[in-house]
Amino acid sequence: MSEAGTAVTGTVAVAPRWYAHRFNRAGVYRVATAVASALPRPVRLRVAAALAGVAGGRFPAERAVVRRNLASCRARRRASSTRSSPPSSVTSPSASPI
Repeated sequence: MSEAGTAVTGTVAVAPRWYAHRFNRAGVYRVATAVASALPRPVRLRVAAALAGVAGGRFPAERAVVRRNLASCRARRRASSTRSSPPSSVTSPSASPI
């Protein structure tokens, strides 16, 4: 039994196909964490930006999934913000923009 009280069967769940690349492994994350923790923050940010530029071209399927997810999140946020903002006729005439 696991700590949560459910039986552990030993089967491994199949990851979504777009996660199936060789860098999505615990060892890779451990090494990256160790290297990143040794670098000063400004250097770490420059290295992250450079790696993102290189990795972005190597993982087009992942980028497409992220873009679709962001588009969906933005659409939901726009929809919720337009519903919660009052119409322009309801705003106070004495309120002036800063």
